[in-house]
Amino acid sequence: MHARRFLGAGAVALVTLLSLTPPAGAKLGLRVRASIDGRSLSSSSSAHPIRLHPDRPTILELTVTNDGDGPEIVQTVRLEGRVIGLTFYAYDTAVGLSVAPGTTEERRYSLDLSGLKGQATGLIPSHLKLLDQARHELASQSTLVDVRGSWHSVYGWFGFGIAVITGVLLLSALLALARHRLSPNRFARGLQFLAPGVGLGLTLVFGLSVARVFAPRAGTWVTILLICAAAFFLGGFLTPAPEEGEGDDFEDLLAQARPAT
Repeated sequence: MHARRFLGAGAVALVTLLSLTPPAGAKLGLRVRASIDGRSLSSSSSAHPIRLHPDRPTILELTVTNDGDGPEIVQTVRLEGRVIGLTFYAYDTAVGLSVAPGTTEERRYSLDLSGLKGQATGLIPSHLKLLDQARHELASQSTLVDVRGSWHSVYGWFGFGIAVITGVLLLSALLALARHRLSPNRFARGLQFLAPGVGLGLTLVFGLSVARVFAPRAGTWVTILLICAAAFFLGGFLTPAPEEGEGDDFEDLLAQARPAT
């Protein structure tokens, strides 16, 4: 009986091991190492990001290794920056690079980033991607760049727009608090302050990124957003309830809109 159990456990372990081990000749794909103006993308950090200057040529060096069992053709190299899930800049360079299996190819390209000045500025998490003819990603390398653009860029105006909306929402909530026009329900009051809290978090994310104080990576900006949202929701939740006969302006408008009976 013990022998059967031992053999059964061994069989399960063997099947699991085989399922986790790639078969011989399995396609592993491409690996890429890249540098911009002599600096490796993998060496970037918040203190020492890769700088992108829109007003001068940028040299991109690629080292592409094919670990697969067939040739791969890299049609396009894309450099893109994303913050809070949105792409704020993207540059495509057609390369038409063919990499035979088991080989490594090295190439050097000059990038014209003159349009970057109007797209972004500040510290931006970025990726360099290798794309095939169907625009499928073959390999990528993450990095952190310091875009030396203008705050009048799309990125700067986007952050400014969020700041304006946040100010309007916060002013509205504070006026309702001062006039005792908040909802009698604590949870509803918390939700009314939640929106400006989220807006303040986003304003800090974009503002500190443009000021090059920190890079808005996923873990960082999500943490800031959650802290601001939670703090404002709690503040609204703990605000004093309106006195008897006072309530939400929205509820008053609904009462006025009802037809007289």
